[in-house]
Amino acid sequence: MRRSGFAILALVLSLALGFSVPAGVITAPGVHGFPKDLDKNRPPYDPEKAKELLAEAGYPDGFAMDMACPAGAYSHFEEVCEAVVGYLGEVGIEVNLEIMESGHYWD
Repeated sequence: MRRSGFAILALVLSLALGFSVPAGVITAPGVHGFPKDLDKNRPPYDPEKAKELLAEAGYPDGFAMDMACPAGAYSHFEEVCEAVVGYLGEVGIEVNLEIMESGHYWD
């Protein structure tokens, strides 16, 4: 989906109160080795494009999946997981979210 179905800026503003910096890759912008060129390729929030990409991938009606989320592992992490579930639902991906005790999650 290339993140077309995720409103990253909305998450930053609502959950991190604007104090977080969205990154287009898993490494944060302040970390040594952050790939600045890759970060520029982040697609805009476009749920319709995400649906098109899912259809092209053979999932025109979406699909169901499980997702585990560690409770209390990071600040607002449960809320981020719940928001991601909502964004995925908007494009037809039904997510069964399991919030787990952090120690059990990392086992």
